[in-house]
Formats: sequence, C-alpha cells, structure tokens
Amino acid sequence: MAYLLAVSIFLHLVAFFMIVLLFQKLNLKSSNGQEHDQEKLKKEIEALLVTYTLEMKEENEKLVNKIVSKQKTAEQQQTNSIKTYEKKPSPKANRNEGAFSKRPLLEAEEIEEFVPPIIEGTADVVEQSKTAQVLSLANQGLSPKEIAKRLSMGDGEVELLLKFHK
Repeated sequence: MAYLLAVSIFLHLVAFFMIVLLFQKLNLKSSNGQEHDQEKLKKEIEALLVTYTLEMKEENEKLVNKIVSKQKTAEQQQTNSIKTYEKKPSPKANRNEGAFSKRPLLEAEEIEEFVPPIIEGTADVVEQSKTAQVLSLANQGLSPKEIAKRLSMGDGEVELLLKFHK
C-alpha cells in the first residue's frame, strides 16, 4: 500500500510539473504575441511621429521663406522711399539754392523731444470692494450684524464672507 501511495505522489508531482511547464509555454506564446503587437504599435507610432516632424519641418521652412520674403520687400520699399526722398527736392533747398543749400541746422530749427502734457489736479480714486470693507470692519472688532447695518448688506452675506476668509 505504501508503494502505491509513493507512486501516486510521484505521478501527482510529475503532473503538476507538466502543468507548470505548459502554463509557462502558454504565457511565453501569448507574451510573444503581445511583443509582436507592441512592436507593431511602436513602428506605427514611430512612423506617425516621423511624418508629423516632417510636416512641422515643411511648415517651418514655409514660415521662414515668408519672413525672408517680407523682409526683402520691406527693405526694397525702404530703399525705394529713400531714393525717392533723395530725388525729391525739399522746399528749403529751392529757396536757398547755391552755396548755403547744405547748411547745418540752427538751434531754433533743431527737433525737440516730445514731452507728453501733464494733467494736474486729478488724483486716482481707490474704492474698497464690499469684501474688503467687511474684512476691515471685522478686524476693527465689529460684529457681523453691525457690519451689515453699516454697509447695508444682509447678515447672512456678511457672515458668509467672514467664513470664506477665515
């Protein structure tokens, strides 16, 4: 009888060992499938990122080209306006043609810096909000009912404001 019991325990151990091996193989196959799916997902994400960065690069190049072209047109307009200004005779030059046409500016003709006018007699008015008034009166030691009477507010509103700021 002990012999049959030992054989039974041995067979049970072998069966458990086989079950564990099969379970590990099954997990290995499913993890390989998951790894394959994960690799596939990684490749898709990488491809999306590459296309997105390429699109961003193209948009950046277009933006740089627009900025450069606008700078060039601005420079051309500036040079054209300078040329037209240089070609256009000034009215003073017509009156003072001759040796003194390019004289330096006199003190009265110098350009003064712009100074904005100062408006006197106005002062900024600062008003406290209801909440600030309630808090300052509460700090002075007034009760919520007294504060409500002074500010013509409801008792509940004053109490609520005081509770929020505690």
